[in-house]
Amino acid sequence: MDSGDDGRGGPSPGDYVHFPNNNNNNNNNSHNNSRSRNPNNHQQSTNTAGGCSLREQGDEGNSGGRKRSAENPIDCPSSSGWCPLDDPGLALWTWGRGEDGQLGVGEVVDEDEPVYVDSLRDVCVRDVACGSGHTVVLDGEGVVYTWGRGDDGRLGHSDNAWKYVPRPVLSLRGSAMIVEITCGSYHTAAVSSTGELYTWGGGMYGKLGHNSENGLYRPKRVDVLLGIPIRSVACGSRHTIAVTKNTGTVYSWGDKENGVAGHGDREGHQYTPKIIESIGNEYVTDISACGFHSGCITRDGRLFTWGEGWFKRLVLCSPLFVSQKLALNLLFDR
Repeated sequence: MDSGDDGRGGPSPGDYVHFPNNNNNNNNNSHNNSRSRNPNNHQQSTNTAGGCSLREQGDEGNSGGRKRSAENPIDCPSSSGWCPLDDPGLALWTWGRGEDGQLGVGEVVDEDEPVYVDSLRDVCVRDVACGSGHTVVLDGEGVVYTWGRGDDGRLGHSDNAWKYVPRPVLSLRGSAMIVEITCGSYHTAAVSSTGELYTWGGGMYGKLGHNSENGLYRPKRVDVLLGIPIRSVACGSRHTIAVTKNTGTVYSWGDKENGVAGHGDREGHQYTPKIIESIGNEYVTDISACGFHSGCITRDGRLFTWGEGWFKRLVLCSPLFVSQKLALNLLFDR
């Protein structure tokens, strides 16, 4: 699925890793243990994150997350072999819609308050990004974990199955160390320490940058940018943008409708990364992309925005389609 923006379409048969409905005593005991207040009450699970206390093919009640309360305190992760001794990393909490397993707690339920992702207890979490139905985490050693909705290959595990707990993206482990992650609604991207860009997931509109609309079930380096070190990447629903390390140049690719790609036209698709010429020689330090619009900030503090202009998202006073970036000079001339 790659045609909408909310990602609420259900999976096709066989996409889920099903939880069988078993109601015997052993399963009930397993459920109780998974919600244990004892932070040491967890066991290793094959091919999942280091502290995962369950398997994805288990009883329906199993859970890898616990709610924090006065009666149920949760210790944040301590330093481990994955983290510097003086830096224990971050603790990950998730909440909200969970029907695709994107909360990473082993269940397909919504949570109306933050839940601690216990399966990442022994992982030195550095960063997190959220798509429509999936979640991505980067650890201190450059290992990428993904979970949630798996269609389009957006999880990068060489299949389209749903994953209810964090799993490392194994195909990236032989690559250079990953230093940045991000994701759109249906695709995911990562930047290595050497400036190489990797993309995977839904390929419609050419948003993966591989000169086609084919989806990818595992990360692939964007070879068009080989030799051009990338500092940062951002993903919208139908497009991707990146900024270079050395010159602060912005590239974009994907859907052109309503100016989303920022190349001055509104029709067709851009299948490979292309420089956004109208920014000129500005050195861009930060980029951001959302559903159908993007923005960037230059070293001099100038803001540029482009893309679909409904709902004043481009700081405009009325709905307007903007096919090229709008330098909001009035913000700096006051």
